Amino acid sequence: RFCDNWGISKQSETLLAADGGRWPQEYVNECRLFVTTNHLCILWKMFGIEERELVPLQLLSNVTHTTMGKEKALKVSTANWKQDYTFTSLQLMEHSESILNSAIQKVAASPARLPVARRKTLYQTNNPFLLSPMEWNAIWAEAKKIQFKPNEVIIDTKQAHSFLYQLVSGRVMANGSPPVLISKKGTIFGAISFFEESAPPFQTISGDAPVIALQLNRDSLVAACDANHLMKFFATLSKRLAPS
Repeated sequence: RFCDNWGISKQSETLLAADGGRWPQEYVNECRLFVTTNHLCILWKMFGIEERELVPLQLLSNVTHTTMGKEKALKVSTANWKQDYTFTSLQLMEHSESILNSAIQKVAASPARLPVARRKTLYQTNNPFLLSPMEWNAIWAEAKKIQFKPNEVIIDTKQAHSFLYQLVSGRVMANGSPPVLISKKGTIFGAISFFEESAPPFQTISGDAPVIALQLNRDSLVAACDANHLMKFFATLSKRLAPS
């Protein structure tokens, strides 16, 4: 089943070692490493979504001890590109280093070479400064679905309102200058109140029919994300905003 999950051959692969730790380069606080006959498999979760990176061992040159800040770290150097992999807080660092180095040496000495391919599965984004569609959707999957009555005030001007909304159904009027009617499913609104600590400058009200919207809490988002992914979220948000 392990080989099926990773899309690797059952005939040529054996699981040699498993370990767990952190991957600071990718702002991952918890990941799992698996060493097989021909691959280094990296597994982690981002916004509740399981993500993987499968690295052929023939692309790796060696494994060494290093430090990252005050932490002991394991550096996995690559042979064909500039990036390396550095992991900290590994539970079995000495064992993982030994097994991985041994596996790399065996692959290098083997006359049978696998087709070289480095890939990430489950998500891929071409812009490193934006969230992938899957990451964006995963954040909104944690939002609260709320139904508003016809002509109900969604965002008031009386107090700060630290929520962002995504329209599911119905129509919403943002009473700015000029007023903006929001009716397209998936449109984001309420950004001004989401960004600011002060009360919003204008009301946003549901139309003549009930409205269903996803409500994202700013404080919950900040608590759930690290600085890197918050920056990506706000960069992605700026590209999706309704004029509200």
